[in-house]
Amino acid sequence: MSRLLPVRRNPPSGLAAALVVLACSAAGCIPGRLDLAPSDAAADVDTGKIDSGKPGDCHVECSDWCLGGPSSAACDKCVNTTCAPQLERSDKAPGSAAYYKCIQGCTTDPCWNSCCQANLQACDAEWLVSACVCGFFALGVCAQPCQGLCGGQLPTQDCTFCSMDTACGPALFDWQYSPTTPPYSQCMECDGGTGCQQACCSGNTASCQMLETVRKCMCTEN
Repeated sequence: MSRLLPVRRNPPSGLAAALVVLACSAAGCIPGRLDLAPSDAAADVDTGKIDSGKPGDCHVECSDWCLGGPSSAACDKCVNTTCAPQLERSDKAPGSAAYYKCIQGCTTDPCWNSCCQANLQACDAEWLVSACVCGFFALGVCAQPCQGLCGGQLPTQDCTFCSMDTACGPALFDWQYSPTTPPYSQCMECDGGTGCQQACCSGNTASCQMLETVRKCMCTEN
């Protein structure tokens, strides 16, 4: 059974998104081709966005594929081993079948975005896979949009978008789609300062601890 990878959404800097359109193998998500302009991918590396110092992803093995070329045995092996946690989340995401079916006919960004909005969790799960395949962003890239998160607040949309392209993406994904998160997030809208936040954490321990895991991951180098 084959499946498709989605658009890799833009980080806050506005770099062009990569359109991933060919199928993966039944053994796991083995990429076939990524329609990405070489200059766009090169911009990620040249500006230090890709964390080359801590590979932990497949951007070296899959560099040809990520620049629009063919896959390779080394890339396939890396994706199915190194990116296994991301692949597992993608496999289990609700709406995956509907999402894959939707994007098969897409040739424009509005179409991709429509499919994504209609199947958000499946889209976000494939975003994790795409980030692992073509390179995690260095945590410092997210320092500015994630200032609030590192200061004890909930992640903003810009912080979420940036974090999903880092090695911390799976932890953020787990928190975002945990059933314990909506009541915790609603509680955190309080205006009572630290005391109020502590009360929310005490009343929503699971979600609070998951977010703390994200915070420790994202804010270590910020």
